[in-house]
Amino acid sequence: IDNFPPQAVGDNLISNGGQVVFSPDGSKYVRLNCAGIVIGSYLDIFDFDRCEGLLSNHRRIYKTGVPATGVAISPNSRFLYQTNTLSVLQYDLDVADVEASEILVAEYDGFESPLITNFFMAQLAPDGKIYICSSSSADKLHLIDDPVSAGLSCHLRQHAINLPTLNLGSVPN
Repeated sequence: IDNFPPQAVGDNLISNGGQVVFSPDGSKYVRLNCAGIVIGSYLDIFDFDRCEGLLSNHRRIYKTGVPATGVAISPNSRFLYQTNTLSVLQYDLDVADVEASEILVAEYDGFESPLITNFFMAQLAPDGKIYICSSSSADKLHLIDDPVSAGLSCHLRQHAINLPTLNLGSVPN
């Protein structure tokens, strides 16, 4: 185990809400900060040197309106998925202007089971799919079947997974 000195990159956090993730290949670190409806949310995207433990090439994408809630990265480390309660966005991490690559891949369809099944936290699973939970007690999970595909080809299916019990705010094992 190596002990690396602290590193300060980018701006200070405005709040501690959101989600963080490393890309599967270890080359990127993404931090989603949900500062609230008034301030909005932002994605901090960094290149990461996993051998040296250093962050570099900081990019920030601001989002106003509905606060963003979760992030996940595809198994090939190319596509970043960002959730908010009403939609799921996809970004291409391999392009120079990540923000310009934004594509809407889903909008919440209003389904309830028994409460709203909106979009909240996201997680890449060992099967190569991305699972998304809801922010309220629900017995469904959303599923991105093919997260390595661009745009709507990723096949996001809302309330696709039936759970045996209610789940709140986390992706179960």
